[in-house]
Amino acid sequence: PSNPTNVVLTDVTIGGASRNAFTIDDIVLPITLMEGDTPSHTCQLLFQPSRIGVYRCILRLTFQSNNNANEEGNSNQSFQIFRYVKVRAGDGKLEELLQPVTPYKGKKKGSFHDFRTSRILNPPRQPTDENNKEINASNPFKKMPSYKIPLEIRQLIISNELENVLEKPES
Repeated sequence: PSNPTNVVLTDVTIGGASRNAFTIDDIVLPITLMEGDTPSHTCQLLFQPSRIGVYRCILRLTFQSNNNANEEGNSNQSFQIFRYVKVRAGDGKLEELLQPVTPYKGKKKGSFHDFRTSRILNPPRQPTDENNKEINASNPFKKMPSYKIPLEIRQLIISNELENVLEKPES
């Protein structure tokens, strides 16, 4: 015959992204549970949402087992039980209003285009210079030589006096 096992609840914690919306009602720890006894202790998880939505948390119960002796000679073994809690908060009337009236219809898939039957058009001709050499279409001014602006003209541009110096052509 085996000896009865005592199990002690040593810790109850809440984890997860929405753990702040959950609290544990006052519970006095540690709680000793005997094998074969009817549980007389309760642990209440209180839910206090801050907004409408779905809240998830992980409830972790940590126990300490007090066996007489196990195979390794240790008398205490600890184990944990995890429970995943998912709660949806919201107004029932609002939920009814937000429900879809018609069934969902997905987008129609595009039809396959057969390129073998398509007409092939010739691309436009590339621009050429006076020697019939193609000019780079992305920058047609790339092959132009660079000219330096004289210092006097640069100073006139900076001081905004260039318009006064230029002469109007006579017609």
